[in-house]
Amino acid sequence: MVGVGGRSKGCRTCRRRRVKCDEQKPICHRCQKGGFECEGYVEFAEFIDETSRLRKRAARRLALPSSCSDSSETGLEAPVPIINFLLSVNPPWSENDIVTIYLFNRVFNWDDDHASPHDAPAWTSILLRQDNETELSTASVRALAMVYFAKVNKEHQVMRKGVSYYAHALRTLQTKLHRQDQAMGDDILVAIICLAIYELITLTQPRAWLSHYQGLARLI
Repeated sequence: MVGVGGRSKGCRTCRRRRVKCDEQKPICHRCQKGGFECEGYVEFAEFIDETSRLRKRAARRLALPSSCSDSSETGLEAPVPIINFLLSVNPPWSENDIVTIYLFNRVFNWDDDHASPHDAPAWTSILLRQDNETELSTASVRALAMVYFAKVNKEHQVMRKGVSYYAHALRTLQTKLHRQDQAMGDDILVAIICLAIYELITLTQPRAWLSHYQGLARLI
């Protein structure tokens, strides 16, 4: 995930009080000594536009065809959206594959997932197995992947598709939650996590992400 350099890494309490945090974890010593409740650390970095850098990297790694280049000698600054370029690779990747791989490579750690038991595969790996796919899990993952890709690369069309997938995932989730035999399925838990992260990225409503996590807590 892309963060903004130079920002304070202190706990929420120290940042709100505008004092220097010693950044000790899980609870900073400054809050402990001062009798303040340490509210922990921000887990999700802010997003910045990396369009130019990503285009250059894609061009170097995948040998951007000269026909896609602009008047510059290297052709690295061509105003071609990354997703369109990747779709032109032979054999072509689907748009859904591109944004999903982009999300998992940049946000989730494949090899060191502390949220999963030591003897079990990472939940992110399980999520991508085709035999575990449901309409709900597919829609929620695509919603998150689309908006993350769109946010970083300023792809407005991809953002609109992500919003559409989010609406579909919400409708499917509500239907499943009203069915007692499906209310505790793995796809529901994964979907809620994805939709909560979606809200952290889009910030359509300041506390929408919290509503998802509160719903997850009630289910568990």
